Amino acid sequence: MPVRHGAKLAQDGLIVEAKKVEQRFFSLRSAAVYTDLSVDSLRRMVESGRLPGYRPRPGKILLDRRELDAVILAATTRPIGGRGSHLHGAGNGGGGNGE
Repeated sequence: MPVRHGAKLAQDGLIVEAKKVEQRFFSLRSAAVYTDLSVDSLRRMVESGRLPGYRPRPGKILLDRRELDAVILAATTRPIGGRGSHLHGAGNGGGGNGE
């Protein structure tokens, strides 16, 4: 039977609480889903040294969730325009893209 986070189970007459285990390491593909970045972008970040990559075996790269979070939070650029800026009160009447 699947166990949900916080579910209580009766086991040998005892009540125990199941705890969700947070995934710490991601493959490049899983990290891309987690961060909404492309696999190629993540690979370039590893190759440039901006993001540490761990190679437990040849051909396999793992990324630490904590380091992914730190790189994203330390980003020095913030979105100030471009796609969707007209949706956030830019006052340019639709961004001039034919919408």
